[in-house]
Amino acid sequence: MKYVKDPEKPAQYLDRLADLSPNLVFPYRPETLKVLEWAIEKNSNWQLRYFLALNHWALGHQKEALKILNQFAEKIHFAPLYLARADLKEKMEEDGLADLEHALLIDKNNWRAWDELLNYYERHQMQSKLTIAAEEAYERLPGNYVIEVHYARSLIGNGLYLAAVDLLEGMHILPYEGASLGRKLWEEANLASGIDFIKKGEYKKSIDLLMNAQKWSENLGVGKPYDPDDRISDFLLAYAYQKLHKMDLVKSHQQSVLDSENSNDLGGNLTDLINIKLEKSNGRSIAIPHSNGLGQRSTITHYLEAYQNDDQGQMRTIETQNPELFSNLTFEIIKAAIELP
Repeated sequence: MKYVKDPEKPAQYLDRLADLSPNLVFPYRPETLKVLEWAIEKNSNWQLRYFLALNHWALGHQKEALKILNQFAEKIHFAPLYLARADLKEKMEEDGLADLEHALLIDKNNWRAWDELLNYYERHQMQSKLTIAAEEAYERLPGNYVIEVHYARSLIGNGLYLAAVDLLEGMHILPYEGASLGRKLWEEANLASGIDFIKKGEYKKSIDLLMNAQKWSENLGVGKPYDPDDRISDFLLAYAYQKLHKMDLVKSHQQSVLDSENSNDLGGNLTDLINIKLEKSNGRSIAIPHSNGLGQRSTITHYLEAYQNDDQGQMRTIETQNPELFSNLTFEIIKAAIELP
């Protein structure tokens, strides 16, 4: 009613609103949609249109939101606008790379912008750009564990496993539900580096790294489970100790692998290749549960059967047809382990 009595007031309030920072403002209520539409008729400030786009997005109107965001040119000096547009473009199956890069041009110290850009490079397998960007982000934002994880992944992706181990050792990841990535990277970096030293004949160095792989450091953001799966590291430790003629330790680590056959549901995990390799080396085989169904478990079961039967052709066919299962470092480590002479 006061607006009716004083028609100048709405314009004054909208001018004041336009002068405020839009940072951390996320309109989401259905009631605010009409208010913002009315406000835009009275004031052409970009922030009001940005708020309207966010409001449409919050209510599930993605096309309307993107239509509004696409009206903005790159002259607006507000990085979250371009991050929002990039994210929405990805959801609408459009490319948001230009917006991600422009957001960083505006604010080089915005860790969320770096996070989104690095995720983009990784999703699209742009390894060279990922390497350069991850290093720059790490140098600009020391101590930010989100960026440090990206940098560790970049180091691992470039085969710099020892450097990744050093980085992860000093990292402090905030614990949260499902925070397993840091520990996964730690295990992969140590295992991959351990295999490298085995191939060089430097067994004592490999043992240190393989023992490292079994650690669950608090700084990596996740606690040790009751029964961790250490079959890969145990198998490699047995191999290294055998080269050093320490047969008691060989038997101990091999037994740890064999014991897992009683505690794990064999047939649904590529790590089961380790068990098959060890049994084959002792002239035995493993009863692999047969699977007639479809899906990932069935694919893995068929691959395990092919390996146990020494069917290299079938193994290559399954690998080629299922890159999502076989194009990753964990599988490369397992394959390197079972192919050791």
